[in-house]
Amino acid sequence: MFPIFVFGQYTSIPDSAFEQRLIDYGYDTIQDGNVLTSNISSIDSLDVSTPPNMFSPPKIYDLTGIESFSNLTFLNCGFNELTNLDLSQNSLLNNVMCGFNNIQNLNISQNINLEKLMCSHNPISNIDLTQNINLKTLNCGVMSINELDVSQNLNLDTIVCGYNQISNLDLSNNQSLIALFCGFNQLESLDIRNGNNINFTDFESTNNDSLFCISVDDSAWSTNNWTNIDSITSFSNDCNPSITNIFVEKNSLMIYPNPTNENITISLNNFNGNIQTGVYDLIGNRLQATNETTISLRDYARGIYILKIAYGDRVEEVKVIKE
Repeated sequence: MFPIFVFGQYTSIPDSAFEQRLIDYGYDTIQDGNVLTSNISSIDSLDVSTPPNMFSPPKIYDLTGIESFSNLTFLNCGFNELTNLDLSQNSLLNNVMCGFNNIQNLNISQNINLEKLMCSHNPISNIDLTQNINLKTLNCGVMSINELDVSQNLNLDTIVCGYNQISNLDLSNNQSLIALFCGFNQLESLDIRNGNNINFTDFESTNNDSLFCISVDDSAWSTNNWTNIDSITSFSNDCNPSITNIFVEKNSLMIYPNPTNENITISLNNFNGNIQTGVYDLIGNRLQATNETTISLRDYARGIYILKIAYGDRVEEVKVIKE
């Protein structure tokens, strides 16, 4: 009878730079495009990053084979040349660092245990975080995303999403949030009414040229404590980011043009009595009072203001935008 030889199962490692790292770590022996699966299936931590310096090994372009690291909880593959990263088979991952690559597609759809994701400096245009319900720290800055949905990530305490193309960001569900860096975007609306503003340690929203108003828990508190904002930006307990109309009409009251660069005109149909108007900022400070129907906002900073208009037995409030 001939002897029976049982060969172990192998995992394909097509990228030679990736395989060389496994050889350097002692998980593999020769460059043959394969590694014994049993040598890598129990590994819980893997660092194959390539920080730029004169002694750096060749960069990795393909991380195929990572799916067989079934017990992996920590992965650092930053500073390489990866274009795709599929971690959906690594269900135990807790901490992923994949920044400074060329990743366009990142699949973390099955990583429910993920708590920390550092994926900045990648040309990712869409990132799906809906299944990562235990995520606490997110750094997705310097990418290409225009939408960021974190409504399902209730444990998030830190978000770094600067240098993107995000126009609307709703963080009202993120009651654990204490640090936000969202500068250098295209934000038009930002809602941070999460009931936890007073526990914030860091807040920065500069270089958002169209962010006139930020909805917060307490506008007075935010004004006193959050100073890293643009000069055009104010805080309010309830912003209305949808104000882009040419005029506002309430019953017979018309306000136009809105937005305006200088003057705002008040018109009341079928009313011949006196009109008293107060101009207020978003924290309730009265800036002027007048009985004129044309009001100059020329000397005011860009932003949102409130007109309180009293006529007859009525008082109406209208938000206006100074561009």
